[in-house]
Amino acid sequence: MAQGDPSMPKKCTALIALPALKAHWLTGIGTVFKTYIMYSGNPSSYNEENSAKLGEIWNLPFVKGKTKLVLVDALYTLCDKGPQPDPRYKWAYNGLIAGTDPVAVETVSLQILNEKRKAMRGEPWPLSPPPLCVEAADKMYKLGTSQMKEIKIEHFGWKQDLLL
Repeated sequence: MAQGDPSMPKKCTALIALPALKAHWLTGIGTVFKTYIMYSGNPSSYNEENSAKLGEIWNLPFVKGKTKLVLVDALYTLCDKGPQPDPRYKWAYNGLIAGTDPVAVETVSLQILNEKRKAMRGEPWPLSPPPLCVEAADKMYKLGTSQMKEIKIEHFGWKQDLLL
């Protein structure tokens, strides 16, 4: 699909979101909810304090309800300074995060990033700016759940350093 061309998803009956797990210097996290940002018509309007509005992109008529699978590439992730890779903050997580609920997948992704950041510093190291989009996608846009206790996680394969 040509990035940013809204006519492409209009032709699709189903979409698969394939983001990479990464922190983002403008939105806190740059994983699931930034997937369709180029279709918004104004990507920069979703940065910093406006990142809470990222969920509205998933409700645009040409993408709403079409995402059938979210598959996050968490093989080699980035826990700070993204989206540009900084070797100081990259690590081999060796995982994939899959689900049909984009908010749940983003919540799990956020949990992994936060746990890695805490492990690196030995204390909580909150993302900056805070990833407002996750809770907003749940509460404002009703795209899924952001409550870890409501998310069923099944682990397959590699179990070392899960951070969950």
